[in-house]
Amino acid sequence: MAANGISTYNAGSTNAKQQRQIRKLEIAEAKRQGKTVTATGSGYTITGALNVTKSYYRVLCYSFIGRLPTRWHANGSLVNQGNAPDPPGPDTATLHPGRPWKTAP
Repeated sequence: MAANGISTYNAGSTNAKQQRQIRKLEIAEAKRQGKTVTATGSGYTITGALNVTKSYYRVLCYSFIGRLPTRWHANGSLVNQGNAPDPPGPDTATLHPGRPWKTAP
């Protein structure tokens, strides 16, 4: 992952893990949408539009970080969100099929 700059991004910063988690989701989302992701010297570029003809396109192609059961906080700590439903409601024990992915932005 050093080729796309994720493993070394913001190293030493308190929010480095949060930023890396967000970048990984951005890359995964672009690939699921059939876009092209190219590693550059210090990061990556995403080109193209939604393309359902690509072999790596997925119907669940939009990420929503709020659907992750655990995510990194800006201060470097883990935030355990449990199994919070989307949208929030009375059923807090529901896991989302395909989380953190959904079919619409």
